This record gives sequence, structure tokens and C-alpha cells, in this order.
Amino acid sequence: MGKKAVLAEQTLAMPKGGVEGQATITVTLRSVEVAGDTMEVLWAFRWDEDGAPPTSKLTFYDMGLSAVTSVIDGENLKVYRPFCTKGGWDARPFDQAMCSNSQIAAPRSNTDPEFPIHGVIEAWALLPAPPERPETVDVVPAEGIPPFGGVEVTYRDAAK
Repeated sequence: MGKKAVLAEQTLAMPKGGVEGQATITVTLRSVEVAGDTMEVLWAFRWDEDGAPPTSKLTFYDMGLSAVTSVIDGENLKVYRPFCTKGGWDARPFDQAMCSNSQIAAPRSNTDPEFPIHGVIEAWALLPAPPERPETVDVVPAEGIPPFGGVEVTYRDAAK
């Protein structure tokens, strides 16, 4: 298998869980691509903690994170979140929870999967494509992780 793309990467202290000062998460943004009416965000996630047993596992919930990807078009003041099959992002909290649980993304749950220590989890989300076709966007791979700013969007169709 060839080397995977890296647009940007950040390693930060884990917001919650693990031993303070020892636990880190590394988030790698792989791509932001638009084809037709759909935008695909690919990213990877790794949890490291030197003092943890080799069989340790944590969930997004354990780490104080939420499994919802957001793409922010700052120029046009719009936020895009994954498609979902139930509920809606702009609705009541109950409908937002239904949308989060049915989003077209992986992982999509805050409690499953469990992330193995030192293991890389590849993740993705499908979102509506920005009709304004911005050249760059900000990407929040999961709520609780600082955004990647000024990420170039790749458009798969020829017209731009």
C-alpha cells in the first residue's frame, strides 16, 4: 500500500482522559474533495500515552471529543456538517442527536469504536458541497479538536 496523503497534521494534549501531561492525540487531515453536490473529508486519528498499558482503549467520549466533522467556509459565513438520514443539524437538540447518530461518516458514535493506544484510525465524512466553491475552508475533524485553517479544497469537476 502506498503512502497516505497528509495535508496537515497536529499533535495536542488530549482534552480529557488518560494521564495528564502524558496523553496526546495526533490528527492528520488527508483531503477535502468536492465532486458534484458532495464534499468528502478524509482524516486520521492516533492516541498515544507512554504510561498506558499496551491493551488500553478509549472512545471519543472518554477523550472529551464528539464525532462530528465540520467544514467552515469563512468567506461565505457557512458551516457544513455531514449528511444524516434522521433528524437535522438546524433543529431541536433531540433532532440534532438523531442526525449525529445517523450521519454519513465514520466513526459516527462518541462511544464506539474504542481507539487502541498507538493505533491509527482512518475516518471520513460526506457533507454537502459549498455552492460558492471556496478555494480554502477550515476543517474541524471532530468537535473538541482545534480546526485546520486555510485548507485547500480539491474540485473533481473541471469547471471552477
